[in-house]
Amino acid sequence: MVGEARVTALNLSSSSLAGTLSPEIGNLTFLREMDLRKNGFHGMLPQEIGRLDTLVLRHNSFQGELPVNLTRCIQLNVLDLFSNNITGKIPAELGRLTKLEILKISQNSYSGNIPASIGNISSLRLLYLGVNFLTGSIPPELGSLPNLQDFSVPDYNLSDTVPSSLYNISSMSVLSLAVNHFTGPISPELGTQFPCLTEIYLGGIDFSGPLPLTLSNASELVKVDVGYNQFSGAIPGNFGLLKCLEWLSLTNNLLAPRRETILVSFVSLSNCSSLAFLDISEQHRRISSTYGLC
Repeated sequence: MVGEARVTALNLSSSSLAGTLSPEIGNLTFLREMDLRKNGFHGMLPQEIGRLDTLVLRHNSFQGELPVNLTRCIQLNVLDLFSNNITGKIPAELGRLTKLEILKISQNSYSGNIPASIGNISSLRLLYLGVNFLTGSIPPELGSLPNLQDFSVPDYNLSDTVPSSLYNISSMSVLSLAVNHFTGPISPELGTQFPCLTEIYLGGIDFSGPLPLTLSNASELVKVDVGYNQFSGAIPGNFGLLKCLEWLSLTNNLLAPRRETILVSFVSLSNCSSLAFLDISEQHRRISSTYGLC
């Protein structure tokens, strides 16, 4: 007797589909992976979604709140809702999903605070929360995520200081805190604390103080954006140690170096053979007017 075939994976990505997702999806009791990315689905996510390991719904127009049943999928390791119209608060119950490795809920309409319970998901590697309507601060509990590699919260309304616990995550590779209202200086040991950094985005925050000299310790850095802040002092002359650097934006800060300091900085940057983009414009309007640089 041949056993009955069971649907365990459903991949309909980029299939030009539209309409709503039927509650009858729950009849696929053996379904563990569902990928509907890049379609035209809309409406509410049915409560019948459950028992999944992987759910990818990015680039659709799903609405409403996250189904409660989804926060009970204890085997879930990928939840990707990037670029939809999901509303409500980020459920604190997500902290129960202890096998979750990828959580992408950026570009939705979430409001409220970032739940501290997310700090319980020690398996998390990618955490994308930005471009929502979140408020409050980054919970210090997120510093308990030992495997976090990519952390992105460009969200316009987050505030307070960056919790010191965040600097404990030595596995961090991509860090984006851009376009928020964080205050105070950034850690001067940033490059030492995050030695695996490849991309860092701190633009539009109003951080103050000097640029961290230790950034040169993150030898794999490819992109650095610290524009539109209140960084002051000299442009670090050791950026030339970043052999992989391709993109560097220091625009619109209060960097006002002496002539000899800026010459050292640019001689150093000549060692960055992969550098394709450099923006140091509007530095207190002194670099371009005094030194003829543009």
